[in-house]
Amino acid sequence: MRSYRHRFHAGNHADVFKHWILMLLLEHMGQKDKPFRYIDTHAGAGRYLLRPEAAAEWHGGIGCLRAATSRLPPSLVRLRDHVDAFNPAGRLEHYPGSPWWAWRLCRGQDELRLFEWHPADARTLSADSALAGDPRTRIWLADGLEGLRALLPPPSRRALVMIDPPYETRDEYDRVVAALEMALARFASGVYALWYPELASVPARRLPERLERLGARWLRAHIHLDRPRADGLGMTGSGLFVVNPPWTLAAELEAVLPVLTAILANADETPHASVRSG
Repeated sequence: MRSYRHRFHAGNHADVFKHWILMLLLEHMGQKDKPFRYIDTHAGAGRYLLRPEAAAEWHGGIGCLRAATSRLPPSLVRLRDHVDAFNPAGRLEHYPGSPWWAWRLCRGQDELRLFEWHPADARTLSADSALAGDPRTRIWLADGLEGLRALLPPPSRRALVMIDPPYETRDEYDRVVAALEMALARFASGVYALWYPELASVPARRLPERLERLGARWLRAHIHLDRPRADGLGMTGSGLFVVNPPWTLAAELEAVLPVLTAILANADETPHASVRSG
């Protein structure tokens, strides 16, 4: 099935949460002179137009962060500033996807390797003038979980892999676990970031525990905002599972994640944030 289009969800609370941590990981990778390879298994279209009929969820995500009046922690200020740079006219009209975050934060010596399996989004991604004209970047219309094997280990022996599937089918939960197992067998020292939704389904609820049993050092950040649909279904939060996280990441998340979660929550919600490691 290839029906999922992220443009309907761009800039929502899950995107803000996910891209904040991705920003922190990219900043960390750039602290060493040695180049690294950024691999995105589900890159999407790269950038999204925030029109109400196409991306109404952004009001509860990046819209909340931009409207925050309280003093923000430095990393949230940087996150907001990057999004503002993506909107030079001063109006919030576009939201950057993960390929753009990598393009902005990777250095000249780093590599970007982007997969997208939806034909329309892959065409949009390949037509992006910044990405397509960048010698650091290669883009494939392909299944990123399958393509990952050929890119590991990288020549530099440093990599950050972003895995962010739509979880449209039940077997995607099995496939992301298998992909991480394969990746760790080929390149055990890589940094891997896997986003997952908080859903009522059994495969979704079991995924974090399955990831914890992979045998690698890990960190799991999670936000719960309690936004089910009237039928009790739908995404109520999300998490990011990081394998081989930077040693400083846990302290940053523990300090700032509750602030971000409170900003993203509605007045009638009881938000919750957690950070675990093992």
